[in-house]
Formats: sequence, structure tokens, C-alpha cells
Amino acid sequence: MTDDIMKSMLDKMAKDGLLKYNPETDTYEVTELGNQVFNNKEESSP
Repeated sequence: MTDDIMKSMLDKMAKDGLLKYNPETDTYEVTELGNQVFNNKEESSP
């Protein structure tokens, strides 16, 4: 996966409220909503 694709995926998740960008560390942090969504995906997968 290229960096551009990865970045656009992160940007989309940030727009959806799953991640928030932290400019101080130049990283994306998972929000509370993101934790719920990611946990649900893990539980529902076979």
C-alpha cells in the first residue's frame, strides 16, 4: 500500500470521527467512537 492511499484512508477515518489528528506528534489517535467501531468489527468477524 502506498503512503498516499494510507494517508487518504486516515483522512477519511478522521472525517468520520474515528481518528483525530495530533499535530504535536504528527500522528492520528483513535477516538472513543473509533474504539467502539474497531472493537465491533473484531467481534463480528468469523
